[in-house]
Amino acid sequence: MSSLSRRACYKCGNVGHYAEVCSSSERLCYNCKQPGHESNACPSPRTTETKQCYHCQGLGHVQADCPTLRLSGGAAGGRCYSCGQAGHLARNCPNPNTAPAPPMAPAAAPPVPIGRGGGGFRGGRGGFTGMQSNRAATCYKCGGPNHFARDCQAQAMKCYACGKLGHISRDCTAPNGGVPTTAGKTCYKCGQPGHISRECTQVEGTNGDAALNGEAAPVAEAQASSAPLLYLNDHYEPTYTCTLEANERTCKRADDLWMSRAARATGEREVDKSEGILGNENYIVDIDQLQHHGIGQTDILKLKAASFHTVASVHAAMSKHLLKIKGFSEVKVEKVKEAAKKCLPNANGFITAAETLQLRKRCFRLSTGSKQWDAILLGGFQSCSISEVYGEYRCRKTQLAHTLSVVAQMPKEEGGGAGKVAWIDTEGTFRPERIVQIAERFQIDPEQANENIIQHRANNSDEQADCLNQLAEHFATGDFRLLVVDSLMALYRTDYIGRGELSERQQKLGQFLSRMAKMAEEFNLVVFMTNQVQSDPGASALFAGADGRKPVGGHVVAHASTTRILLRKGRGEERVAKIQDSPDCPEREATYIITTGGINDPEKA
Repeated sequence: MSSLSRRACYKCGNVGHYAEVCSSSERLCYNCKQPGHESNACPSPRTTETKQCYHCQGLGHVQADCPTLRLSGGAAGGRCYSCGQAGHLARNCPNPNTAPAPPMAPAAAPPVPIGRGGGGFRGGRGGFTGMQSNRAATCYKCGGPNHFARDCQAQAMKCYACGKLGHISRDCTAPNGGVPTTAGKTCYKCGQPGHISRECTQVEGTNGDAALNGEAAPVAEAQASSAPLLYLNDHYEPTYTCTLEANERTCKRADDLWMSRAARATGEREVDKSEGILGNENYIVDIDQLQHHGIGQTDILKLKAASFHTVASVHAAMSKHLLKIKGFSEVKVEKVKEAAKKCLPNANGFITAAETLQLRKRCFRLSTGSKQWDAILLGGFQSCSISEVYGEYRCRKTQLAHTLSVVAQMPKEEGGGAGKVAWIDTEGTFRPERIVQIAERFQIDPEQANENIIQHRANNSDEQADCLNQLAEHFATGDFRLLVVDSLMALYRTDYIGRGELSERQQKLGQFLSRMAKMAEEFNLVVFMTNQVQSDPGASALFAGADGRKPVGGHVVAHASTTRILLRKGRGEERVAKIQDSPDCPEREATYIITTGGINDPEKA
């Protein structure tokens, strides 16, 4: 390189001084010496009287026309940025039709995007600049404006963090006991201002590599605490603690550490092993917890797209179903399943009956609004199970579902579930007007009662099954306590006709019921479904007293239902409910009526 007198100013293009001492208040076009635009967008004819060659430093020509470059064969090895062909430059391109759009006028010219090579010194063969603008150049070496690092006269590198010379920011030790200045900095990882990437608390989505290498702490608490702890789940089961020592992440089991959501919010830790359960509602493990066991954020997003929103749903899924997710191999599926087991201590084997008893303490019973109903059900419909009611038309099955939808929003002390309701409507019989009437009976705000109910009108059996995929994300919030399916078999009876499709119908039906049973147990839901009946003439002919009606769905529905109740007509407006099958309730009957406020006892008429 030649001396300073041979170099051109970055701002005005004149030879003999640097941009740091340039008298020009703004950048000038190298071609016409006018402000407001740059040479690659200049509308004036190109001149070479005052040009300086970047190759030989000579005046009167540019690098493309340099005789020294041609003698050395340099131009022959160039590549045109317009047509992509080797052997010539863009200004000499024989195919002008492929060139970029013509330059715009100097007035109000927006930033011009240029390709690779358009950002070089004075229009030469420089590096990629992305979006050309009139902003001042910044030196990478000293951080000063209006010059490049190659022109910098500083003797040493300048640290961006502390502002001192002699080192760069990644080697900064923050002398005098201070903290590196990060104000105005932007993190390359998360894009948030105020910190740099090595201090970022966000875990990267590449199987936790950044966290394992010390690039980022798993959680903010792990950095702020002198004894950092990472609580992986919100329920009563043993958690894992994670410590960061010497940039290494190590996890160990901590059976004596328990923390609920409320305790975490206040910063307090609850320790109670005698009871074994802290906060019966904190039993849902979010799928994002898999990050702490080596599963990347990208894989977790794919699982969520496939309707897996909790760790338990991943653990319960068959491997062949996980293999259908794009990008999931057998090795990755095995890794995901192993990570799910680590988040669910009870998923690793047998547990005692005493532990099962503790687990079932989170279950609750949902009142029906009728004392006789509640008496035969030992308090109401039980959560973590499927309850089925079946009967002929006008037995008020849908009215019972409306009543339960309101009661489910009441406090548990009053027989409710203190949660929201999801309703899958296959017959078009859901009526929000009835919710308003029943809510007034139980002194609940009618508008709020309807706000707490989400319903979907399914038009075919496939859409009915897909409703569970949509509800998985809602249920993962832990706010729902009742799932209503009214009715179960209406669409399956019309979509699958004849014995030729019976086998396929029962298989699809079995998958739907199995999914609901898993959701009921995982999210502590009361699953209430209504079912239709069909005539069985042979039963009335063979058995005295038989009414010849049996529920639709066959043995598949019978085995899936935990509690099964027959509804039939009684005297006048009375209806009779009889428990047909239940693991904990004896076979008994209850009489009920329908009032404006929903299900009630006959004496309340």
